[in-house]
Amino acid sequence: ALESGHTFATSALVNATFKIVAGTGLGQEKPITASTNADPTVVTHAAFDTGLSTDSEYELYLDSSASSSGEHTRAVKADSTSSLTVASGTMNWHPAIQSIASGSAVVMTQVLRADLLFTYDVQGDLLLSYISQVLRNMRYPAYLPVTMVPDGDMEGSYTVGTTASFTEWYRNNSGVTASKSSVNYPFPFGRQYMAVTSGATDERGIQSASIAVDPDENLHVAVLVQKTPTATETGDFDVILYDVTNSTVLKTVNITGQQPVLVYFQQTSASTTEEVAVQVLSSSSTSSVFRVGPTWLWSGSRDRYAVDTSSLERGRDINGTATLHLGQTIETDVYHIGKLVDTDFDVERDDRANLVHVVIPTSAYPTFIQGDRRYPELTSDTDTTFAERDMVVQGAMYHIERARAAKLMSTSP
Repeated sequence: ALESGHTFATSALVNATFKIVAGTGLGQEKPITASTNADPTVVTHAAFDTGLSTDSEYELYLDSSASSSGEHTRAVKADSTSSLTVASGTMNWHPAIQSIASGSAVVMTQVLRADLLFTYDVQGDLLLSYISQVLRNMRYPAYLPVTMVPDGDMEGSYTVGTTASFTEWYRNNSGVTASKSSVNYPFPFGRQYMAVTSGATDERGIQSASIAVDPDENLHVAVLVQKTPTATETGDFDVILYDVTNSTVLKTVNITGQQPVLVYFQQTSASTTEEVAVQVLSSSSTSSVFRVGPTWLWSGSRDRYAVDTSSLERGRDINGTATLHLGQTIETDVYHIGKLVDTDFDVERDDRANLVHVVIPTSAYPTFIQGDRRYPELTSDTDTTFAERDMVVQGAMYHIERARAAKLMSTSP
């Protein structure tokens, strides 16, 4: 009997090759002469010379009358650690696998933990490795905020908790839901935003990590935000500069509209302030749903800012900087998102600890780094990329052909 949890049509596996690929009986193979549609499916084949055991792993190689020799190998492997896991559903194979019983294409139920190999001579994990090798050597342009806020670019991946942090955003109440998202990204710069639902309670939302500042320091705050568009408009929300040291609000800006906007203001810290944070909270008892994008906090007395090397790996990847100017005023301290204007910059590097700093002129406007980022590697068979398709395909094929040539040379020197 095959692994439980999947079935095939009666006789659908006839003429397939049943091969032992690991454990007791390794290397043995027999053609299947009969198969049932039970769960688990029972297959019939000639006896193996060495009996099987519980550590035996198998692969099924299904032949198709619709494909000639050397085209595609179709394999279903038990006890796999593949990243492609589909709990239920069906998969159509192309070219089709012909059913011996009816002559129609077999539609298989996807087996949990299944490896699906679509290349006739290159193992699937190796193909994924070749694609990732191409991706990590490709670059794409990105704008990242010059900011004192940890994860101010919203590029970090983590579960948003309810505990105060020095590295991550967190929810100020357990009744708040908050998570990173890129769905329908509303801002002209960036990739991810924090999607927040406050519930029908005032002053619920998210807070940034605490940031060390000087007493009486002239601080600038800018945040890209949007009230999430809905058929029935949700409640208003506030952007707040919060004095963590003294547990008091330094400045509040209210947002009422649904369009993507830039909140911008200046505020001097108190004489006893040592730490501040940026909060984005609901401002009424009506449920608020909003998006928080790239967030800046910078100083009127500083010109050196650390670059988040988890977002921009190396100093040489920095190509320029640009200030984001304010557009038309919408509400008090709320603006349309304006244009970018190039500005001067210097980069300071200490590669011993991968420390990168950018030095910019003191400015009243938020500043972006324009840098080159590496495309993320693929870790799962279902992962996708927005890299240029032809370049990825041609690059992966280069590595595949090299592997084929090496294999040919090893067998026919």
